[in-house]
Amino acid sequence: MKTLAPYFMLVLCFISTQAWSESTDDREIIWVTDAEKTALLTEMRNFLGASQQILAAALSEEVDAIEAAARPVGVKLMKNTPDALKAKLPKGFGQLGSKTHLGFENIADEASGMGDTTLILQQLATLQTHCIACHARYQFKVAQIKK
Repeated sequence: MKTLAPYFMLVLCFISTQAWSESTDDREIIWVTDAEKTALLTEMRNFLGASQQILAAALSEEVDAIEAAARPVGVKLMKNTPDALKAKLPKGFGQLGSKTHLGFENIADEASGMGDTTLILQQLATLQTHCIACHARYQFKVAQIKK
């Protein structure tokens, strides 16, 4: 069996190299400027950071910390998206984005209201399905500006 191990590893390397080189990114391309891409990715990182903070705070029953993490990425942030950028985004992307912002807002409302951390964790799990769906469907590419 030991003599087969190197061959097995070689075959695995070959297969994984082939799979990697033949894979294509079939996600829909959203063409944006470099500044728009930076803004969108920053917002997504803020979603990720808020999600982690909500999870940690829910596990320790700190509802004030949950609200503090969720509220800034809720509806207020959604309203700050420039109209020119909104016009570029596909309808499906906009719908997923709105659901995500509203999901964070709902988490903040629950935290400031009843403070049911089990419900908050359920809401967070649902909210993250929107993130997964968006990342599975879309990609950003920077449009080259002609001079």
